[in-house]
Amino acid sequence: MTNLQKVKINITESKEKSFAHSLDTIQVTCDKSITETRIKQYYKGLRKETTNTKLAKIEDITRALKYEDTETYLKRYDRTRDCLNIAIQDGDKLIQGRCNQSRLCQNCARAESSQRIEDYKTSLISLAEDRGLYFVTLTAPTCRERELRSTIDKRIKAFAKVKNNINRRHGATLNGLRKLEVTYNKNTDKYHPHFHFLIQGQAEAYLLRDLWLNQFRDASIKAQDIREIKLLNGDTSNLVEVFKYATKGIVTDTIEAHAEYHILRAINRKRIFQTFGELKKVYLEKISDTDNQINDWSAPKREIFAFQNKCRDWTDARGNRLVNLETYQVKRYENVNNEKNGENEQGKNEKISSKSKYGRTRNNRE
Repeated sequence: MTNLQKVKINITESKEKSFAHSLDTIQVTCDKSITETRIKQYYKGLRKETTNTKLAKIEDITRALKYEDTETYLKRYDRTRDCLNIAIQDGDKLIQGRCNQSRLCQNCARAESSQRIEDYKTSLISLAEDRGLYFVTLTAPTCRERELRSTIDKRIKAFAKVKNNINRRHGATLNGLRKLEVTYNKNTDKYHPHFHFLIQGQAEAYLLRDLWLNQFRDASIKAQDIREIKLLNGDTSNLVEVFKYATKGIVTDTIEAHAEYHILRAINRKRIFQTFGELKKVYLEKISDTDNQINDWSAPKREIFAFQNKCRDWTDARGNRLVNLETYQVKRYENVNNEKNGENEQGKNEKISSKSKYGRTRNNRE
């Protein structure tokens, strides 16, 4: 090997090391700018893209069916599309407007759920520590689309009858909350309206189930579900996860658009969330119609950003992205944080799905 070749090799190696070092430096800088607030804004973008995409399909169906109240629904869709559509950065503040239509908007559904967790958390913990708290799911047979609204009416009235029965004939008071959920099975083309409850007391949970089955003789006892929510060493994460599950929104990316449209029509003006007993006394904070937070990942400035569905991000007039994060960066950040906190994704997912966490009680009745 000649001296010239050796020099070329040394220069090449030096450049590669320098380039690698610069990449490392850039990566460290990027990691430092990835904050919890920035991650939250990233997920808001994902939820907004999902909502916008589903809304476009629901709007097409609404226009095609041409019901008398079509214009009313179209105005609701427009309002939801405007939700978080513009982001104004004023110094280090980031200001966005909300639609507060939790039945249509994934971001507003999440905001409402988070606020209600804060509102009810202390009272729910108190109920759990007193006589135990149970997650109860009550079901009845599925129905066709044309029967959906009347079926929901019947089940809401059935629960009211059961609650009064418990109070008057059994001398007990139900403490807890209920949430109506409607799912759709595309294979059978049928809808499944059912209730999720958080109920204090094992006896009350089973009494609620038994009286419900008296109302619906064609319902299977195996389809009903009762699980205790266990607070392990003061850890309330199980309770929070169950509350999120029980109060999740209507519009998702897992149900066909035509089914969601019929569900939205069926639950229109229906009370899908209800508290009773001690929880009725809880003061509820008003949910703000603005989403204000601190932009702690970029330099303070005055700028206006508009949401772009294609990149699931907000951009300014020059095309610069507000969040400017890719999925791999978010996942890497979350993995590092989970390792620091001694957590892992499997552990998180098990909070709602694991039977052992809640202690399935259907076959453990004393």
